[in-house]
Amino acid sequence: MMDKGINKALLRQVIQTLERERILKSNLSIEDYKVHFTQIILKKMSQSNDCWLSICPFNYHYIGESFEKRLNFLEKNWDSEILDDIFLMSIRFLREAELTMRRQYKQKLWNDDDTYERIWDWFKSLTNDDIHYNQRFQLNYIQNDYSLMLLNDYLGNKLFQAFLNHEENIKKIEQQSITLKETSNKIQKNFDEEMQKSVDEKLEKVEQLSDTLENLKQGFNFVALSDGFSRMLNEKKSSKKWILRLLFLIAVIISAIPTYKFFSDGGINLTWQQIAISAGLELVLIYFFRVVLFHYRTVQTQIMQLDLRLSLCQFIQSYAEYAKEIKTNDKDALDKFENLIFSSILSSDEKIPSTFDGLEQLNSLIKQFKQ
Repeated sequence: MMDKGINKALLRQVIQTLERERILKSNLSIEDYKVHFTQIILKKMSQSNDCWLSICPFNYHYIGESFEKRLNFLEKNWDSEILDDIFLMSIRFLREAELTMRRQYKQKLWNDDDTYERIWDWFKSLTNDDIHYNQRFQLNYIQNDYSLMLLNDYLGNKLFQAFLNHEENIKKIEQQSITLKETSNKIQKNFDEEMQKSVDEKLEKVEQLSDTLENLKQGFNFVALSDGFSRMLNEKKSSKKWILRLLFLIAVIISAIPTYKFFSDGGINLTWQQIAISAGLELVLIYFFRVVLFHYRTVQTQIMQLDLRLSLCQFIQSYAEYAKEIKTNDKDALDKFENLIFSSILSSDEKIPSTFDGLEQLNSLIKQFKQ
């Protein structure tokens, strides 16, 4: 089969050869009509972009190469038998081109006149006597069976078979569409299930992390509370040590004054003024001893309170969980526990004697000694 149309230059050369031959004879004979109609067909073919390759696939497949060879031969050597052969082949191309144009484009090869009908009708009127005897079989074939062969070739075409199987193809396409839709739904369903499962797992992990963080937060708060009590306890214990040392020092001084006076001169030459001063100093020291002693007791009380709070902090988290349940029934059930943990550290400041308590009495006593 030819993969391209007949050479246009060759067609033009053959057309010129036919024109010269027609002018030379010009006797309106049958051969003259053959030359004229062949010339018209070849001219129309040469005006096509592909020389009718796209609209005459049947003839290009079966006689394309033979047709081109005969055109080459006729262009160089005039021969009546070759002319008949070219004429019949041209008629074959003309018939297929017209049928294809009508089928595909719904128009004729010649839109302005009835050229095709005149050529085809004249061709159908030919008899065996009007053609070379070697071409008579070809003449009868074209006049009788050729159109049917074209029709059979057309019906056997894949595009036409697809048209004939249109309903069956539609059913297949619909079935495939249903299958694809079901497959797509299954895939989407599996994807949704996997996605939902993944989301649930991630949410569960997030909730676990949230619970862990919440526990850590609570634990940190309890640790911070316990650490605060521990620092306060250490401060109070340190204060207790210094107060105890101060008490010991004051007690030593209180004991040392009379001891010193007694052993210095045996207590014989003491005047009443010395005795009064010593007694006053002793009273002042005793007063301050009393004040420091009260502070010592206060610090000791606070240490006991801090020890108790620090001990209670060991199970405060369990208390927090327990409080959620018990408070739904009795809101006041744990008030004493909460007051104990969260109340301020008690002190007895109001009971501590003022620094100048009794100074007025001491001043009066000194005045009496002076008089």
